[in-house]
Amino acid sequence: MAKSARIRAVVEGAADGSASLSPSGITGGALSGDADEDFIDLNATGGLRVRCQTGFVSGDEMEVGGRSLVDRWRVVGGLVWNADDRLLLVANRRRDGRIDWTPPGGVVDSEEDPVSALDRELFEETGLVVDAWDGPCYQLNVDFPDRAMHLEVEVYEAQSFTGNIRLEDPDGIVQEARFVDTDEAKILLESAPLWVRQPVCDYLAKSFDDVEDAHFVFVARGVDSGSLVVERVV
Repeated sequence: MAKSARIRAVVEGAADGSASLSPSGITGGALSGDADEDFIDLNATGGLRVRCQTGFVSGDEMEVGGRSLVDRWRVVGGLVWNADDRLLLVANRRRDGRIDWTPPGGVVDSEEDPVSALDRELFEETGLVVDAWDGPCYQLNVDFPDRAMHLEVEVYEAQSFTGNIRLEDPDGIVQEARFVDTDEAKILLESAPLWVRQPVCDYLAKSFDDVEDAHFVFVARGVDSGSLVVERVV
């Protein structure tokens, strides 16, 4: 196993349209925070950050496409609906000042299971507490061949929740959180990278016919966070 991460703090990105691995988001940028010998410096791999579909879990070395020693990251995200069938999205401020919108979620620490991490991240970012989760309702993988990284994402759907939205994100990334209708959700999600946007929009359209349809595979080519070329391959 490669150095596992206490990366929870500032892994930004998978939701960042300019780069990388951020949950929401699910891109671009660098990690900050206190480093120690167990801390993985993603700057060494092209400044990749991850958040929300948006967050890391723990890292392993694996083989992908015949390449060895690829860092594998797992991420969790949550779909939370209110009584008016509006979806919860959060606005993430990136280091360059841009804002992107993604479902809430975040890093799964090495000692956590994905659902526990999702509970924690949702509460930290929005103040809401989910009573129970269904899922994963869909999964996705993103291969970054030019960065020797591989992202695995599980997304769950909340059965119900309690609490009122309050913004106290300890990472200082989430700037706003609100429930939006599906039309507004699709507009806001245009700010997110393809591997965040397409699965959520497909889910909103209820276009999953079977389990295979609920599994997405993407390839993101390039090194520079602002110019990744992303395509869906499955």
